[in-house]
Amino acid sequence: MSKILTTGQRALLQEKLELQLREVDRRIAARLEGGGRVEHAREVLLQDDDDAPQREAERELDMAMADRDIALQGQMSRALARLQAPEYGICTDCGSPISFDRLQLEPWAERCVPCESTRERRQEAVELLDDVVLDAARGNEECRRYLEIMPSVRGPGASPGTATRD
Repeated sequence: MSKILTTGQRALLQEKLELQLREVDRRIAARLEGGGRVEHAREVLLQDDDDAPQREAERELDMAMADRDIALQGQMSRALARLQAPEYGICTDCGSPISFDRLQLEPWAERCVPCESTRERRQEAVELLDDVVLDAARGNEECRRYLEIMPSVRGPGASPGTATRD
């Protein structure tokens, strides 16, 4: 576990981030071919294939990959802006140093591994709860009963089948 990042480590991470950011920029430009998301989605849909369902699936996959790259581009740009700040490499949740090994793999990381794992588990739980609430709203009795017996997922005064988040 590293303590504070050295100047050499920061320089290495900056070089790595800049290289990875150029690659993401290249992928985005190639995927969108200079146009925006909407124009690109329209082009994919208007291709001359006879297989409309396949085109729809390809469009969805293509847009998901573009969205992922655009989000990654933002994370990398923010990391480059933070890189010279003293708090770069410090977990935003617990204040512990983020290991250099982790930063080498993901230089845009804002959390140490334990805090990121906790955040991901919470996000998965929220997504699962959203699915249960949606299924209950659609009439799934098993989900409805689950929500009725789980008062901890509802806020005070909330009716059964509604969930609240922190």
